[in-house]
Amino acid sequence: MKLTLYKNHLGGLIWFLVFRLDAYLAEQAVVPLLLRHLSGWNPLKDPTSVLSDVVRWRDLLPTYYQTILWHCWLPQVRTSIVRWEPRDPDKILEFVATWRSEVTTLLWENVMEQLIIPKVNNAVNSWDPYNETVRIDTWLLPWLPIIGKSNMNQVTEIFLYITYLYNLPI
Repeated sequence: MKLTLYKNHLGGLIWFLVFRLDAYLAEQAVVPLLLRHLSGWNPLKDPTSVLSDVVRWRDLLPTYYQTILWHCWLPQVRTSIVRWEPRDPDKILEFVATWRSEVTTLLWENVMEQLIIPKVNNAVNSWDPYNETVRIDTWLLPWLPIIGKSNMNQVTEIFLYITYLYNLPI
């Protein structure tokens, strides 16, 4: 009995792999369902609400997890980050803490390099110390451990500029 069940299971697995049913399942079933499920999700307002629904596919379809994320998760994230104001970092820092270890490295690097870092850089470049109501250190310093050394040059320049401004005679 056990041998028969094992053969049946193995045979089913072989058919599953031969006919690439995992790809079919990912493309034809999972992506449309997850797209519909995530359509009302705002990653910056409630980053944890869909976490378990998305991450479960990492174990079920590991080969297609990045594809599923790319088609379903990333559009919602991109929309939210495009609307995000870098001078208000609390919500996106919560999003980063929640999702950074749950998505693939390649996808996370894309989110950082294409979405988050450019927004932070643009906010830094448009920062006007004379007219800003929010101090730059309150929204820039939390990013230092996340952005890393590769983007530290601009931060260093800002702090040198701040030091220069503090030393100007009034």
